[in-house]
Amino acid sequence: LHRESLHEPLYQSLSDLASSSDTEVAFWAAYAKQALVRVPDNEAKLAARMRKGLSLVKGVSMVWKAVVDKDPFLVIDAFIQFRDTFKTLSQQGQKSWYDELRYVQWLVKADNFTGLEAFITSSALADAKNPYFLNGLLRVLDRVVKTHSDLRTRVGTVQLLGSIYRDSERWGKADAKHSEFISGLAENVRMRESWWSSFADSHSQIVKQLVGYASLSAPALRQEAMQQLQVISANALKAVQATASPLNAHPGPSDLSGSTQLLDRARVVPVPLEVPLSMARKRYMSDPVLTQALQLYIPVNAGVSANDQNCIDALEAIHQFMRSHHETLLLLGDSGAGKTLFGRFVAREYWSRYTPDSPIPLFLSLPRYRAAGDKMIGRALKAQGFSSQQIEQLRQQRTFLFILDGYDELKRWDTIYTEYQLHRWQAKVVVSCRSEYLAAANNEIFFTSSDGHSRLQELWLKPFTPKQIDSYLEKYVSALHSSAQAPEPSSEWHDWTLYRQHINTIPDLKRMIENPFTLTLIVNVLPSIVQEQNQQKSEGAGSRLHLTRSKIYEKFTNDWFVRQQRKIVDAGKAKWPNLVKHFKKFSMLLAKAMIAENVTQVFYDPTDESESDAASRSRWAEFFGEDEKSTLLRSGCPLHSPQTHCYEFLHKSLLEFFGVRLQTDVISTLNVEHILAAPVGPAVPVTVSQGPSNPGDTDALSPTASAVHGVSLGEQLSSLNQRLLNDEPSMVRFWVDQLCNDEQLEAKLFAIIEKSKVDASVAIASANSATILNAARVAFSRKDWSGVNLTGADLSQAILDGTNLQGAILNQVKLNNAMMYQTNFTAAQMDGVSFGQRPYLLHNYDRKDDYVGYIAFSPDGRLLNTVMQYESTVRTWDMATGQQVAIQTEYTGEFRAVSADGKLGASANDSEVWIWDKATGQDIHVLKGHTNYVRSCAFFPDGKVMASASFDKTVRIWDMATG
Repeated sequence: LHRESLHEPLYQSLSDLASSSDTEVAFWAAYAKQALVRVPDNEAKLAARMRKGLSLVKGVSMVWKAVVDKDPFLVIDAFIQFRDTFKTLSQQGQKSWYDELRYVQWLVKADNFTGLEAFITSSALADAKNPYFLNGLLRVLDRVVKTHSDLRTRVGTVQLLGSIYRDSERWGKADAKHSEFISGLAENVRMRESWWSSFADSHSQIVKQLVGYASLSAPALRQEAMQQLQVISANALKAVQATASPLNAHPGPSDLSGSTQLLDRARVVPVPLEVPLSMARKRYMSDPVLTQALQLYIPVNAGVSANDQNCIDALEAIHQFMRSHHETLLLLGDSGAGKTLFGRFVAREYWSRYTPDSPIPLFLSLPRYRAAGDKMIGRALKAQGFSSQQIEQLRQQRTFLFILDGYDELKRWDTIYTEYQLHRWQAKVVVSCRSEYLAAANNEIFFTSSDGHSRLQELWLKPFTPKQIDSYLEKYVSALHSSAQAPEPSSEWHDWTLYRQHINTIPDLKRMIENPFTLTLIVNVLPSIVQEQNQQKSEGAGSRLHLTRSKIYEKFTNDWFVRQQRKIVDAGKAKWPNLVKHFKKFSMLLAKAMIAENVTQVFYDPTDESESDAASRSRWAEFFGEDEKSTLLRSGCPLHSPQTHCYEFLHKSLLEFFGVRLQTDVISTLNVEHILAAPVGPAVPVTVSQGPSNPGDTDALSPTASAVHGVSLGEQLSSLNQRLLNDEPSMVRFWVDQLCNDEQLEAKLFAIIEKSKVDASVAIASANSATILNAARVAFSRKDWSGVNLTGADLSQAILDGTNLQGAILNQVKLNNAMMYQTNFTAAQMDGVSFGQRPYLLHNYDRKDDYVGYIAFSPDGRLLNTVMQYESTVRTWDMATGQQVAIQTEYTGEFRAVSADGKLGASANDSEVWIWDKATGQDIHVLKGHTNYVRSCAFFPDGKVMASASFDKTVRIWDMATG
């Protein structure tokens, strides 16, 4: 634009209009002014410098003349001249609120409403309560509600408007409690000289929008608008209904289409890639949930293996991995070891040091994207506000650090690089997984790069050290004092060393505090544990308080339910007595449903009217519906929502605890006689997976079972009879704890196994009962288990001496290292049984101190050659039958090697190597050259060359044809 004739006059005119008392005129003038300063003028740099130089000389001369003439008005004119000299449109201010508002408009145009919600809830200007940004944002959202073709999007936008109104911390204080203030908002809009003089006026605008939506034709929109208004305030609704002020009553552009050439030229400017990256970084750095969690974070240690004692700081290990040639790091640890929090901590650390040249950290919960496949990374980036074009640009130009959390929660074997097409990205990958889930021998198979070569590194999170535990206790007490749950001033729980003292005096706790999540639970319930222990002492019941992991979880969840009940009662919302009981049952039934569906997260959108999600909505409506009962019960459950319409327990172990707790409550209603006399049910197939199990088909929401006449035992046992627990070691541990807490439970589990002799419907429950009892180290010696069905049970290291398993169904049973002296397996079904080792060869020999000194397979693997150290005999065995098929005793010296084809043998006689025909024993060569004892020999695969190693510190290579 021409600077003198258009650029500067336009800017001045828009500046004047931006001061208007008319809010619409003021906003659109400010919007247009921001567009204007982004359009260049026609003045060259050299011309601009010359103009400023001449103006500066003119200004100095005006000052000199003003001083000489003593004219104050000339002084004012001189300063105006100086101001105009150095003032440029760019210096007058490109405001970032305009760029953010343009970005909002672009997201809406791209139908990227997930990115829109993420963007506006983390905008820096929204945090600063910028009135321009909010004013423009409300106009964009209003247009979506009134014109978008998708009803779900329109309803979701109404919900977003309500959340903006209620989030006083981010958007300003104007909640329902300030009804008197809200009532005057409509009048304030008309009376104020400048619309930006009071940011609170914008909140009345939201209320008026919601009132307008309440009269729209779509029922879903009307209902949502009324709900939002009820939440805000009935008094506020009355105050604003009388003032009709449609948002777009004043003429003005609602988007950039159809506007002037000036705005059209501004529209083509692309949104820089660093804008959404900056927003993603700020959102992660300011995440309130993560910030709160990291308040108690203690840096964890790690090693390269489970038994590695040379531990280093886990974050430093990540840094080393990023500098290494490895592509994937497998982060392993027990349940509650802190893998998820550490992963999010790593992501935050890399965001904090982010530059355009550094890797972009992306933390992803794998269960959330279980069905995304190769689109997972793209969907995650789109949710962060990136367009398809920007995502492709990121893929080609930027490096990443992908942190994929919860591989074990997928419940299936997936090759990471193949399933998610990670080789298409320039990325290092960290995958977290429970250590008991993946066998170390299998890791190489599941984590291979695009060229088929493994570049896997393992990192094992280690338990807390005493020093780390003390650091956590100190942080916990400090945080507790600044919270609403701070102990009374007279309480003894103000000193963190007191926590340590009590933990040291309770032996059961000392075994559990090394696990970070269990430590978190323990410090929360420690005061009540100590109170219970003191009560036992006062009642003369002894000082020994037996605590298990399950009891810690029981105390924690009970305390949680009591606190939630107190909040609801104080708010006057309690609908039934004893809410704690209802909260507990709700949590257990939800856990049962989630375990049945094999999920750790639930996605439930009540506004989703698509047929594809109808079954899911029906399945989860009882728990996540918007009715009063579901909302109330859900508020008491230890859940959190990591994203919109997504729910999960605070920790996966809580899901497992409630699932086990429900089933033990069911079994507590049964007695041994009822179990044995229950009606026989239909046989159910037992699926033994080679990895995680698949979702069961059992009805997840069946009523809590009890001793119901006419109902088969398999139906009553429900969860225990749903799927094998072999892949759920954490749940098995909770079951073992329950055995310690319930003296009758062991007999009932044995009764379930006994019932499997005649009732095929309890096959899974029978196998699980055996697995649980074995995990509790209960001996099965001399049990009469003839005909029992234990398909898929884990009896590793079981004590089965003298046990009668005649005719038992033992398919796929694990018997690794089991004690089976005089165990009767007659006529037992044993397809796929695992003993943890192959059958072994045994032959009699004269010297009792002799041992096998050498073994070698034939090239085809059918034969095995063995040599006893002192017997000087080469024996050849048939691997199919285990029978000895040949023996060679005629050779000189000590045996050293056999050729790959089995035709030649090598032995050492001091410093000489003797080569002989294995079939006849006839000597072929005597190899001389070493000057000391020959320790070992090895044939080349083709048998033409042999190497020998000697104590003379040499390795000699020999030609077998010539010697």
